[in-house]
Formats: sequence, C-alpha cells, structure tokens
Amino acid sequence: MRLAGSGSFVRMRCCVDTVAPHPPAMMAGGDVPQRHAAMRIEDHNVRGLPMAGQTPPPVPEGYHSVNPWIIPKGASGLIKFLEHVFSAVETKEARIPDRDGLLIHSEVRIGDSVIMIFDSKEDWPQTPSFLQVYVEDAESVLTRARNAGAEVVTELSDFMFGEKIARFFDPWGNLWWVHQRAEEVDQAAESARVEQEMESFDSEATDYVYDTLMRAMRDLRSRSR
Repeated sequence: MRLAGSGSFVRMRCCVDTVAPHPPAMMAGGDVPQRHAAMRIEDHNVRGLPMAGQTPPPVPEGYHSVNPWIIPKGASGLIKFLEHVFSAVETKEARIPDRDGLLIHSEVRIGDSVIMIFDSKEDWPQTPSFLQVYVEDAESVLTRARNAGAEVVTELSDFMFGEKIARFFDPWGNLWWVHQRAEEVDQAAESARVEQEMESFDSEATDYVYDTLMRAMRDLRSRSR
C-alpha cells in the first residue's frame, strides 16, 4: 500500500473486529484518520523507511526518482482505459478508497514505470496531466486509444532521432505523447539536421508535429470550462 502524498509502502491485512462507520481512508496529504478496524501488519518492511541497522536506498524498489500523478474525475474508468490501451497492470493492494467511496490512491504500472492515480473531488478544478510513453507498437496503441474514446491530436508521424510520435487526449482530458523508437541514428548528424529544421521550419513533418501540439495546448482552455 503506497500512500498518497507519502513515500511509504505497507502491505496490510485488515481484521475487522467491529463494524466501521466509514472505510479506512488515507488523505492526499498523508494524514491518517482514526481507524475502526484492528490491522495486522503482514509485511512490516516499510518502503522508504529503514529497518533496524539498515540504510534504505534513496528510491524504493520498483519506483523511479520521479513518479507522476493523474487526478481525474473517474479514476477507476481511467485505470481500465490504461489497461486496455497500454496493457497497464494495476497494483491491487495499493488501491485505497476514501470515505466518500472515491479513490484516494491507486497505482498502475506501464512498462517499467509507475503512475499514481486518485479521484478529483467535485469541487476541485480540472488538472490535466501530460505524459510521454515509449511503446513497441505505437500504431496499435493509437488504434486502441481511438477505439476507447480518445481524441487523436497528432497522427503517427516520423519524428527526430529515429523515433515515431503520436499524441492523444484521453476521455479525462490528459494529453499523452506516444513514442516508438524506429531506428538507431547517428546522434550528432541528427542533432544538426533537427537544429536546421527547427530554425527554418522547412519540413512538412516538423510543421505538423509542432502545429498539432500548439493547437492542442490552446484548446486546453476550452476543455477546462
């Protein structure tokens, strides 16, 4: 269980001895409300905290130094979308419901990375996330996203440094960059070519990739209303 707003991970099994008026909840800032169930720690090795006589690594196992948050209205639906589009795998034991039944914490893994997700409350503003994902088959990912209700911003295009790129808004308003490494290129030569194209904007492909991003970012204002 990795708690929203904290750097700890605890695996717990709850043994309910009394009827709880509310399910155990964890607030986004890491505050723990009084619990109404006796909880037995199944694995007391808390990630991010040292065991006696040990110094922990700076980053917990299975995580990166930077781990993004997505805070949509409808977190469970987004998780299903990511499972379908990116073959994401949810860490079931990390799922924590809030008192109102919404999710206050959940985690999915895409490739080697963890994305943390919890529900936006009714009176919170929309806060879209912006994420880049490397995939093996960008065309298949884009097709699945489109069929699942995504709005494609940038169709699959050749990009710099031997990569292909596509972009889409998911149905919750988050913007995704989908990258596929197509070929290895000479980095020095490619850097010089890219610099020339960006100075002159004389490449149709460069214009399209650039222009679709500018348009998508301008459209965010109308999406947040």
